[in-house]
Amino acid sequence: MSNISKLERLISYLIQETIENSIKWKIQTPPESLTKNTDAFYPLFLITQYKDKSIGLYEQRFKSYEDEDVWFWATRPGLCIFTDNYISYKYEKRSPALNDLFLKAADQVSGIDKLLD
Repeated sequence: MSNISKLERLISYLIQETIENSIKWKIQTPPESLTKNTDAFYPLFLITQYKDKSIGLYEQRFKSYEDEDVWFWATRPGLCIFTDNYISYKYEKRSPALNDLFLKAADQVSGIDKLLD
């Protein structure tokens, strides 16, 4: 099984566990190994523990250049597996499933459901 299909399965599991509130996401400062020596900005970095692994979920904002002097902010979701401050796996691709997971995890940490009760 390829790493991509394994990752897709992991994302599906995390979505289901997040919907069922079996795992809890928390806001945390991104690990330095993710942010060091880059112009990227991480407005929200979420972390959870899943099967004894720390999993980070984030939105990365970065400059995308149309021309030498013309740029705009672009975004992409990301998922990483890390220990302490060291990232052992990173996935940063546009994926509907990863976007869905990020939105569900962000909803969970925002507490929006409690505001509507």
